[in-house]
Amino acid sequence: MKINLSQLEANPFRKISKYPIDREKVKQLKTSIEETTFWDNILARPHPTKKGILQMAYGHHRWIALKELKVKTVDIPVRSLDDAAMIRIMASENLDTWRASPAVVNETVLTTKEFLDAELKKCETWDKFQKNHLIDLLDGSREEDYKRLRSKGVGQTTILKFLGGNWKQWMVQSALSTISMHKEKTVDRKAVETFDKLEQANRFKAAVKEAKIPVKSQLGLAKVLKREEVASANIPDRVKEFAVQKKISLPDPKPLPMLDDYVKETTKMMNHVTPRLKRIQGNLESIQDSHIKEGFVMYGESLRDILNDILRQMKGLTNGKQ
Repeated sequence: MKINLSQLEANPFRKISKYPIDREKVKQLKTSIEETTFWDNILARPHPTKKGILQMAYGHHRWIALKELKVKTVDIPVRSLDDAAMIRIMASENLDTWRASPAVVNETVLTTKEFLDAELKKCETWDKFQKNHLIDLLDGSREEDYKRLRSKGVGQTTILKFLGGNWKQWMVQSALSTISMHKEKTVDRKAVETFDKLEQANRFKAAVKEAKIPVKSQLGLAKVLKREEVASANIPDRVKEFAVQKKISLPDPKPLPMLDDYVKETTKMMNHVTPRLKRIQGNLESIQDSHIKEGFVMYGESLRDILNDILRQMKGLTNGKQ
């Protein structure tokens, strides 16, 4: 069908912000089109509500290349495609184009899950469900499967069947895991999607969870690892290093106010009344328990020795006067 390029719109299920146009691919396509002319590598359907407008199922990079080459009209196939077909075609194209990029895999799986859950919600009864195309995605097409899906929403098995054989179980598992951890606020989805490969993203995701890296710190860490081109196998070790550095870089504990003066004053009061000595002893034990590690770094090992010596003397005095 011969159409004006201005009639075309993007696939409604394709979120450009999640996987933007690859400029290098557009450049290659422009060269190819100039050398061999345009082949009908765009598939579209009539817009469900806008007369004269077509929605692309695939071919977004060619669409951009044609527009930049100032091409006005093209001859492309136009078919009647439902939403399920538009998502499946988009998912197949994404896999070919982006080579299982974490961002694209996550967004494709999420889009599929949202679509299937919405379709499932329309099926208020088992009878209605049996008339829906989702019936083909269930093993055995049993009513109990329908009830389970209605209560929990679609999962890995159903999504995998819907997307087709080119999609692998580990891809869907990875995406559902990232989406779930992001909702639980244990992983920053943007940080996971910084990486180019799922293996890198999965290693990073597991490592930051194990090391308990704060969500707010994960994106910056992911960008550093990508910029330094850290190998997948080395990502866990680098995350652990970051965790150690994070602890070292925490603000130093505030020193006790006038600690030296306090120790001297306590020494002078050691021969006073027993009840007062017990109160001072308790204070010093508290100081030793909570601040001795930080305190001797700032005041020297002599401070630790002084405190221990004072405490020994005080215990002896208080025990003797009881």
